[in-house]
Amino acid sequence: MLQARVHCLTHSLIWTLIPAMIIGCSNQTPGSGNKPGTPAGTSAGQTVSVPHFNGERAFGYLTAQTGFGPRSPNSPGHDACLAYLHQKLRTLADEVRLQEFTHPGYGGTMLRLTNVIAAFRPEAASRILLCAHWDTRPRADQDLPSLGLAAHPAHRRR
Repeated sequence: MLQARVHCLTHSLIWTLIPAMIIGCSNQTPGSGNKPGTPAGTSAGQTVSVPHFNGERAFGYLTAQTGFGPRSPNSPGHDACLAYLHQKLRTLADEVRLQEFTHPGYGGTMLRLTNVIAAFRPEAASRILLCAHWDTRPRADQDLPSLGLAAHPAHRRR
């Protein structure tokens, strides 16, 4: 039972850390230590600005998100976390949309779910799509880990 709870907590923290890292890479503070670099695909003469990663800020977002407790759909923690992410991203992104929908969960319960879509520089021709879960699963300790489930067939193909 303890191992299942540790697995559930670990899975939850991993999926919570991803959005925190995205927000933590925000380049909102002038002079925040951005350093020019030459990533793969650029010539030596080209210079790009690489955002400074602020670990303390990212950890603060992580702490705020996990502070709502379990974020299982239809729970108070889920609603509070959604409101927090919506408010926070409205201060950072150029556009924020909420894509609300319902989906049947365990036992046929209709789950109220929301995709939070934040757009940065929507006019740019070249952009990145990054997706992450911000909620928690109500029975994570009873489900196969999604990565393990997805990776398992790949091992059988070799």
